[in-house]
Amino acid sequence: MAAIAIAKMPHSIHLFLEQVDHGLWNGNVILFNSPFILQGIAGGDGSVGADGLVPSNPKIEAFENSGLDALIFREHHESLPHDQWTVGFSGMGPSFYINKVDSDHKDPCFGTVTEGKDVLQEVFLLPTIDKDIGFKLAPPVRIIKATVLSSDDSL
Repeated sequence: MAAIAIAKMPHSIHLFLEQVDHGLWNGNVILFNSPFILQGIAGGDGSVGADGLVPSNPKIEAFENSGLDALIFREHHESLPHDQWTVGFSGMGPSFYINKVDSDHKDPCFGTVTEGKDVLQEVFLLPTIDKDIGFKLAPPVRIIKATVLSSDDSL
């Protein structure tokens, strides 16, 4: 699947890998745990305004200052559906989500979770608050460090 996805979603995959390589996801959070998705937010501390949006802060500014804060164009390919365990950008990014169920989103879907599903299933069970603004995890789950692994690397 990886080679197929790279050929059909090169811009989205490149952006995400660059974000990880630049350490931009380090210290950010998994903040929303809806019945349909688990969402990683570029925002650091997990604060959310009354409108459900993450206020500007140094973590978001790091994405912006690096030029890695958004897709230049929205990719979508019918052969890469939003099935359970797939990963996609929220809108134009930089936030991403993991599909908990099959869906028909048209956001860029660029990857698939292949390992660690047991850990994610534990996160799915964590309590949420503020259901009016999107099932906010309380407290959020911190991304300590994101790393790009090659197929030769092992966890």
